[in-house]
Amino acid sequence: MTIYQYGSSSKGFTLLEVLVALVIFSIVFTFLLELESNHIRKVYNNFEKLKALQFFKKKELGLNTAESSFRIESRKSLFDTFIVKENIIFNSKGEEILKINTYKLINDRTKKEY
Repeated sequence: MTIYQYGSSSKGFTLLEVLVALVIFSIVFTFLLELESNHIRKVYNNFEKLKALQFFKKKELGLNTAESSFRIESRKSLFDTFIVKENIIFNSKGEEILKINTYKLINDRTKKEY
């Protein structure tokens, strides 16, 4: 019968070594999972912005946008030499998705029409 003593050469890992390795693995895995989760969230947000931009383009071209869940609020501001049209696109939840500004140079005649 062989008795193992502390410091003797043995094969395998101690329970403490296994637990430390498990804790390190868990921390790294949690960090990587959080990174992936953030990446997926950013991809979804960018996809929603792309859909909102397509909706805006269709609306500007006068195409049918009845099936969309987006809505646009527009505001115009007059400055000395140009007009700024600010278009804010909201999703169905009322959250601001995208803001598009267009600028138009003006002359005196355009200023009177405004």
